[in-house]
Amino acid sequence: MITIKAIRVEASPQSFTKGNQLYRRGMVEDLDFQNIDGKLEASAWVEGSYDNRYQVEMTYSLKSHTFTRYYCECPAYQSYDGMCKHCVAVALEMMERDAGREEVSGEADRVSAAAPAATPAVTPSIF
Repeated sequence: MITIKAIRVEASPQSFTKGNQLYRRGMVEDLDFQNIDGKLEASAWVEGSYDNRYQVEMTYSLKSHTFTRYYCECPAYQSYDGMCKHCVAVALEMMERDAGREEVSGEADRVSAAAPAATPAVTPSIF
């Protein structure tokens, strides 16, 4: 199961905060999310600033409980170490969908009380 801690390890505090805002506003689109050989693979589009859309791809290892790969085509990803805000938004969406097979824990609800939840309550099957 993906955790907030696994996401925070890969992102700066600023990227985490901004990515959480994108996630809460429902800016993650067209998420393709599946479990392949013990790895959660995801590809999505994220609405960014100035009507830009950025493609994000990432892999989370269920064995090591870490993100083993992530990529975003935005300029910030190319300029800084770690996850950009778009990667964080996709990782949070992955966390929600992964937890959707179980009862979502209070940890997911505590991500941020600052922004209203705008994420749809639909949880597609990943198997």
